[in-house]
Amino acid sequence: MIRIEPVGESGCMLYLGEQIDPRVCARVCRAAELIRQRLMPYIIDMVPSYASIYLSVDLSRSGVEAFCRLLREALHDLDRAALDQEVSGEVIRVGVYYGPEVAPDLDEVAGHTGLSRDEIIALHSSEDYLVYAIGFSPGFCFMGNTDARLRVPRKASPRTRVPAGSVALADQQTAVYPTVSPGGWQIIGRTTVDMLALCQRADSPLQVGARVRFEPISLEDFRQAEGDSDGI
Repeated sequence: MIRIEPVGESGCMLYLGEQIDPRVCARVCRAAELIRQRLMPYIIDMVPSYASIYLSVDLSRSGVEAFCRLLREALHDLDRAALDQEVSGEVIRVGVYYGPEVAPDLDEVAGHTGLSRDEIIALHSSEDYLVYAIGFSPGFCFMGNTDARLRVPRKASPRTRVPAGSVALADQQTAVYPTVSPGGWQIIGRTTVDMLALCQRADSPLQVGARVRFEPISLEDFRQAEGDSDGI
């Protein structure tokens, strides 16, 4: 199940599965924990993702080939039990305003899915989503899996500017744009939670393996949380 490959002159990829799956994510999280416990002196950076972990090796301590051997030894007791488990832990709750002022793609999502706006909101806010990866931009968490009825394609023409805090859907995933950026996901709401600051905290609960639940809030609550910076 484990596959380890050198990447360039100073990197190493650890492959732990082949699909977006909560059990594979649990295996990634367990492997990351073992690596932190056993190999951190050899590592400059570690980036866990859907089914893999990228490791940047400190070449002053080890060559890449030698590190790959150390990595395999360190994970010798990463047994198959992790594949029968899912990640558990505290759920991070994120308030979302789903009003039309901040949800320009709700009607498009309704057209794709055949659901009403209220049904889309109810489905989106009824799940706990697993953070599978953090990337694209700092603090951008790829979360899943959405209800099958909410699976929609990315927009044919991406926007050049998506407001910070925009909550969006694409394929079987959901995400929050942490900063103003271009983007092609379907925007269905907005939050005032600073996802970038949350990810960058030293003790951040928002990392790969975390769970997030979106909770609908009113326009009044959204404004009180200083969510009207774009004139809402």
